[in-house]
Amino acid sequence: MQLSSKNPPPIRIAMLAFALSLVTTVQLAVAHGVFKLLLAGTNVGTIIFLLIATTAAAGVALIGALAALMRTREQHRLNAAVSSALAIDLALHLAAATTVFATPTEQLLAFAVSCLACILYAYGATALLLKQLRLSNTWMKLPARGAAVVVASAAIVAFLSRAGLVPQFGPIIGSLTIWRDAAVWVAVVSVNLAVVYSPGLSLDAKNRYRAWRLRLPQSQGNRLGVYLALAGATLSVVLQLAASQIPLDSVSDGSLWSSLVRLTDIPLSWIGLAYLTLVDLHRASLERQQGEMAANLTSTPARRLLRRHLSDQAVWAAAVGLRTANFCIDHDPSGQLTSELPATVLRLRNEEIQRCVTEVLGVKWFHGQVSSNRIAGALDPEIALRPGIDSLKLFACLYLDAGPLVERRITGLTALLPIVDPGLAAALRGKSSGSSRPITGVLSQHSQWFFYLDFGWIDQYVIHTPRSTRYDVQLVNLPERSHRALMERMTKTGVVGNYVWMGPEARLRLLHEAPMLASIIEPCPVTLANEPTTSGRNTGPDEQLMFVARFEQLIPRLQRFFDLDTTRQRLLDFEPSSDSLRLYTLFAMQLNGAPSETDVLRALKQIASVPWRGFREKDNALKLILSAHQRLMQLSPVNSPHGRAVSEAMRLELVETVRVIGYPSQVLHHAQAAKLALRDPHTLQIAASDPDNQRFAEAWLLLGTTDFTRYGASERLSLLRFLRGVGQMVGIAELKLPQAKAIDALAGLALANVDPVELSQVIESTYRWFMAYDSDLEIWSMLLDAQPFIALQTGQTGQPLELSAKLSADLDQYFKNKDATTLLERWQSIRGVPSEPDALAAS
Repeated sequence: MQLSSKNPPPIRIAMLAFALSLVTTVQLAVAHGVFKLLLAGTNVGTIIFLLIATTAAAGVALIGALAALMRTREQHRLNAAVSSALAIDLALHLAAATTVFATPTEQLLAFAVSCLACILYAYGATALLLKQLRLSNTWMKLPARGAAVVVASAAIVAFLSRAGLVPQFGPIIGSLTIWRDAAVWVAVVSVNLAVVYSPGLSLDAKNRYRAWRLRLPQSQGNRLGVYLALAGATLSVVLQLAASQIPLDSVSDGSLWSSLVRLTDIPLSWIGLAYLTLVDLHRASLERQQGEMAANLTSTPARRLLRRHLSDQAVWAAAVGLRTANFCIDHDPSGQLTSELPATVLRLRNEEIQRCVTEVLGVKWFHGQVSSNRIAGALDPEIALRPGIDSLKLFACLYLDAGPLVERRITGLTALLPIVDPGLAAALRGKSSGSSRPITGVLSQHSQWFFYLDFGWIDQYVIHTPRSTRYDVQLVNLPERSHRALMERMTKTGVVGNYVWMGPEARLRLLHEAPMLASIIEPCPVTLANEPTTSGRNTGPDEQLMFVARFEQLIPRLQRFFDLDTTRQRLLDFEPSSDSLRLYTLFAMQLNGAPSETDVLRALKQIASVPWRGFREKDNALKLILSAHQRLMQLSPVNSPHGRAVSEAMRLELVETVRVIGYPSQVLHHAQAAKLALRDPHTLQIAASDPDNQRFAEAWLLLGTTDFTRYGASERLSLLRFLRGVGQMVGIAELKLPQAKAIDALAGLALANVDPVELSQVIESTYRWFMAYDSDLEIWSMLLDAQPFIALQTGQTGQPLELSAKLSADLDQYFKNKDATTLLERWQSIRGVPSEPDALAAS
């Protein structure tokens, strides 16, 4: 999930933090007469520079504190401490520049506080940068403590020198800031060299650069922060050395040298650390947003159960047994829509029907299970005082309103597909041409639904352990055998969708809740089909007592006694206003008489500027878009052999107007389109090459399961070459998911009859990849077990695996050093070398 690009929460938090720090800095400046000095022209450049730097450091300190509150981790506390130390040090420099510390004692105390701030910065900055290298705590804390000790030693000597105890060491120590920046730079660079050249820390003894890159964080934002911090630390040391060569008496305010001296007050490595703080804030804000969304995924009954039975014990469980109404709705009992509609349209239809069920039940919805075209659920007996009647009202609303509503919206979307999704429109035309009926004719079967009601026990439980928390509700679903029997009876009698079926317990409950329904509930014995037992014998025909109620008798009683019409209002659309109808008429006339594309474009802009409200008004507006599309088709020249076609620029204008107005299932359709777009080979490779991409894992899962026979020869060759280069991608090659799915992709490509030479080259690079990163046993076993399958598909069954002589020798030695007998046996088997047990058996 990505944050909104318009005023995202991290930006708002950062703006608030900097605003608070600016207010605090201005208050301090006013209290100490800084603005008087600015007006007098005293040290103007130095004061403004320190004001800006202090505000920035204090703002980043606030951001670090907020990130630490959101994610209680050590690095966030270090971020806040480092920026706070720098803000204190800069504030002391500002006070010194404005002669706030008048007496020697005040100046000495201020210098002592500045020394403590430098020590804290040296420790925190070093620890933060080393923590990004993914080292153990020992390698992170020891260099950080060493840097702090060096700065502390220099600070003690400098303090004693200023106090007059050892004045002879003052010129030797010089500025304390150079010790701070040099300590951080030496510690960080030393550890970076150690992870490259030390055999115990290097992850790649052959390639030094890769060994260093493997230690860097996988996130691109964190990696950039490390680069900025290292470059800033190096530049700080260079500037400190340059500034130390400048005589202090030659520095005048406003000159280039004074700017250089002022710049040395700020450790430039802090820029990278500040960037890391902003990245942490963004990540913390994102996790918080995800947590809120995850909390909304749980139902009200689940939160209620947790609130009532929450325990402080490490392991606990709670279970609640409830007796309530259970229902089952099948909105495609014949399976006809599943076979005749494209998967995307079918998914949109299912989602619209689920939305209708949710809107009708509202807070009375206790739990639901969706499986393809079936919706099973239960009502909350604590909220629904008459669960049986509420279930019947749900069935009546779906029977009367949901079917036509969903049909109208899907039909409207189907009409818009040539504009918003030409690819799906072409697939839909293909489905229609191969079917005996058009899509609209299939959708018109809105009454062909199956409704079943029962009244029984459901179990609601939660189990908590230190490793996981699991919540579930077990519903009493209609047995499949009974469902088949009911469907067969409805098909034979030709009354599919006109009945509400119910069990004996549901009938008794309805007689209790609504005695006026007793006369319309009729018994209906149902013969169950034969079913073989475990011994192989058929049980013979069995009979089950069911009850039915006809909608034509049920609906008038629900309207009279239980206010069904009020419940139906939750699904009905508002009627369009008179103003919108007048505008619709005017725009329709304008489009029908538009003489050119420019006039159509002008009308589209006017249509988009109108605030259409409600589904009915938006349906009318979308009809205008369809009229504009038809008019553009008439105005466009004949483009043989496809006939007339709207230009791409005008189609994009139409798409933008449709987006502004909105159309049925717009959000879900965009999500479906993004899902399908990932299956394009070029898009798939882009997503699989970026670990920060939100579809990175999905891309690799698709690579491992895609049917590559759907792609062309050039696309398969492109995917093969992509897999050959994955082993060189730092940040991806060491991950287990790409390693495993690359093996599955190789097997899938072998099924697609790719070039055997190219495939063998990719397989050889895969062996080098896994050996360079020392993949675990499971990955190696997957690769070795997939090798016979690949050989079978490429017609090389029974032939030993052909690899270069050097690689084969390296692998022989590698598997012997791996100390895994099963891997060595697999490797020898595909190489055609008998293993030791086989050799002994043969002898």
